[in-house]
Amino acid sequence: MEKIKLLLKIGIAVSFIVLFCALFAITAGAESDPVFASFDDAAAATEFLRQQMVERQEAVRVSLPWPEGVDYDNSTAAYLISELYNQIWGSVLDHTGNGNEGDYLRNHLINFGYGATLKFEDDRYYIIITFHLTYHTNSDEEEILTNKLTEIYDSLDLDGKSDYEKFDAIYDWIVKHVVYDYSHLGDESYYLQYSAYAALINGTSVCQGYANLLYRMLLDNGVDCRIITGNAENEEGIGRHAWNIVGLENEDNVLYYYFVDATWDSGGYYSYPSTGTEFPMFYRLRGDGSGSKFDYNHWRDEEFSSWEFLDAYPLNWDDYAVPFFSGHSVTLDGLIGVNFMVKFDGLTLEQMQAASVTFTVNGRETTVPYSESTSNASGTARKFSVYINSVEMADRITAVLSCDGKTFTQTYSLTDYLDYIDTHADQFSDEVIAICDSLRDLGHYTQEYLSGIHGWEIGQDHLPIEAKTTNDIIIDSNNPELISELDFGDLYISVSECSDDIARASVSLVTETGTGIIVYVKPDVLLTDDWRVKVIGIDKDYYNIENVDEREDGRFAVIVSGIPAHELNLCFSVKIEYRTNHRILFEAQFSVLGYVKMILDGDNYSVQHKAAASALFKYYLAVKEYQESL
Repeated sequence: MEKIKLLLKIGIAVSFIVLFCALFAITAGAESDPVFASFDDAAAATEFLRQQMVERQEAVRVSLPWPEGVDYDNSTAAYLISELYNQIWGSVLDHTGNGNEGDYLRNHLINFGYGATLKFEDDRYYIIITFHLTYHTNSDEEEILTNKLTEIYDSLDLDGKSDYEKFDAIYDWIVKHVVYDYSHLGDESYYLQYSAYAALINGTSVCQGYANLLYRMLLDNGVDCRIITGNAENEEGIGRHAWNIVGLENEDNVLYYYFVDATWDSGGYYSYPSTGTEFPMFYRLRGDGSGSKFDYNHWRDEEFSSWEFLDAYPLNWDDYAVPFFSGHSVTLDGLIGVNFMVKFDGLTLEQMQAASVTFTVNGRETTVPYSESTSNASGTARKFSVYINSVEMADRITAVLSCDGKTFTQTYSLTDYLDYIDTHADQFSDEVIAICDSLRDLGHYTQEYLSGIHGWEIGQDHLPIEAKTTNDIIIDSNNPELISELDFGDLYISVSECSDDIARASVSLVTETGTGIIVYVKPDVLLTDDWRVKVIGIDKDYYNIENVDEREDGRFAVIVSGIPAHELNLCFSVKIEYRTNHRILFEAQFSVLGYVKMILDGDNYSVQHKAAASALFKYYLAVKEYQESL
């Protein structure tokens, strides 16, 4: 478990700078202060102050006329100023349902105070209150934050979704994109660590930044939320902490609130590419019941456990029990697999066994049923996998979880996973980073090559995949001389026997649907059913042999697929023979890297073809090096 995440800045310094001396030095003449119609317009003054605070103004003045019918004297002036201040400031931080007000403002304040004076104009006194404010962020930072949030909301496609679906998408995004800011622990001069800006734009903050960001994002999208402060305990001790409650309706359409702690749920960890980055999600939509995950290590400040607060925000006793997507990983075992982790907290075994996930990617739909044998590395979730080809890395994968008569949808892509590793590079080994970089190159250059063949329009047929290295660098760094110097064993593409019954034979590399080899043979005679295909692994004997596929041009395609990336150097033999007399019609030996070497050595291959082959070779090296480091 990570280090303790308890740093919380709530000690706002209050400076009551009431300048009573000014009461005896009443000024005359016009001022530029906003003037409200009457002393009773404190609510309008409150709203004006609130909006000025949203804009991060540090000195805000309001002017209200002396109440009619009240005689002026110093003691009355002092009383009225105090009353006016209490009315304005007493409600300016109230929870309004707007994401940039309420708790958001309260938790972005560093210091506040006020000064008061009087002015005399047009035979009437005016009370002027100046509020002095300092914040964790300025107006420019808040504008940057707002613009970035708009981009994220568009990417999450929140329109038309239920409150739960909005919460699920937003919480999942925060947990997977923000990391705890250990680098500034104890540095009280670095105010940004407490802000939503730091969490969103810098990708790192302390717990208060997490809570502020979740509050802002949920309320921006119509889901009620409050920020809770108090003490919390983990294995390193007890300290100040901030978390949230979220309002969601139950099946009876009754609104209840549930605890969430995005800070502690963001403690993702990495083990292997086959298990990936997992997020515990232990503190997601928890109830207030005795023995709950919140009950034993989170203690609210008194204001959040009072009867008044609980009446306004009724906490559900039980957890919000619905299945949800809790994390992702990638499988690189020949085909590229994207794994969706699903947690079934609170559901019965019968409900879980009836669950399934339907994946849609590039118009292709696949349904994967629940299986007891497909758990994640920690055993806390079930793994549902979808396989994509190398040109589909950036294409959106839509996963629809069906369980207990309900459906839950999440979209993801392999590049989302790679982007996460890029932005959290300090948490991963050099070998993992190299795999991800080479995987991007494989997708980019394979897509570039195949687009020229198929006439794909990038952005329409497939989304573009950004390369990590340039075309020239790939080819130059993976030239034939380099390949020949490395000890990969026997690298070859060769035909050892071909009878007169075979008119033409060829061997081709396939990366579009998975790493493998296709052997094409075109018979010169009408072959009867008395023939068969044998694939012999010279080094290993466990690869997938797909059904022999008869093509429109009369060729037969023998596909050897699912070769793991770190074993692309292994050699195979494809043999076609008659069953009765075992007469060999065709036999060829090949390896994937032999095909790569043939392309790089040849003069008749395009630059795009060479780049794609080089990228595959680079990918092989990266995965092989990772395997050897385990």
